Amino acid sequence: MQSIVVRAISFLLMVVLAYLLKIVGVFKKEDGYALSRVMMNITLPCAIINSFSSASFSGKMLIFILIGLGVNLLFLLISFLFSKNGTREDKIYYTLCLPAYNIGCFTLPFASSMMGPQGALAVCLFDSGNAIQCVGLDYAIAKSMVEEKKSKKNILLMLKPLLKVPSFVSYVVFITLALLKVSVPNEIYTFTNIVSGANGPIAMFMIGLLLEPHFDKKALRKTFNVLVIRYAVAILLGIVLYKTLPFSYEIRKAAVIVLFSPISSASPSFTLSLNGDTALAGTVNSLSIMISIVIIPLLVILL
Repeated sequence: MQSIVVRAISFLLMVVLAYLLKIVGVFKKEDGYALSRVMMNITLPCAIINSFSSASFSGKMLIFILIGLGVNLLFLLISFLFSKNGTREDKIYYTLCLPAYNIGCFTLPFASSMMGPQGALAVCLFDSGNAIQCVGLDYAIAKSMVEEKKSKKNILLMLKPLLKVPSFVSYVVFITLALLKVSVPNEIYTFTNIVSGANGPIAMFMIGLLLEPHFDKKALRKTFNVLVIRYAVAILLGIVLYKTLPFSYEIRKAAVIVLFSPISSASPSFTLSLNGDTALAGTVNSLSIMISIVIIPLLVILL
């Protein structure tokens, strides 16, 4: 327990340190984007691959892919209810900011360091279902809702870039290998184990450098709506999954914690692409990170 507490506090301190170093001018926000590219293309794929090295994989664990996709679809349905009679900006905001989780850049570093191999694998599988909406499906749906010419090609065109995302390709390849019981050379896991060790620190420093809390009083109600819904659903689903999933304590704990992941980091960018309210999207995104960065370490310690 003591080691878990120390690790959790260390992760928080990395975020605080990076944020303070940005304030005093040692680093700039742009440095966070550079770290993001390193993480997304190198350390995160290695962390995903490494999670398959020491965890026992069974076909029934594929349920976490369906859970990841299902939870996102639930949020998508809720977003339709909130934006049904709303403005164009409302439709973009709720469709892009209510569903989708930032797992690879945020929750996976915690899982890899503090939840054990089975817990990390469960988080990875959940994220593979989440990635379908996070990387393109939500954007395609939002775009079709606000454009006059609605085309089915939008969704297909937006899902195509998934094949160029290293983390998603890693999920597909290694889940397939695990299902086919194809052994992977130990040398590959030796390499990914070394590189994946840097994923946590890089991710925390990146979050600290990119964190820019904005508090827009005019948008308080919309921000409140999204945050309350996301964390209320996380509590309810977390209780259900923890009590009903036929898995070990380690895996059920991971299933609960991943539900408290912050909003996808791609949401503000997609909002900008559709000429939506980027200030509002950035505000709710930053606040969700600040909330999750407190809740997730606490859950790791207390559960």
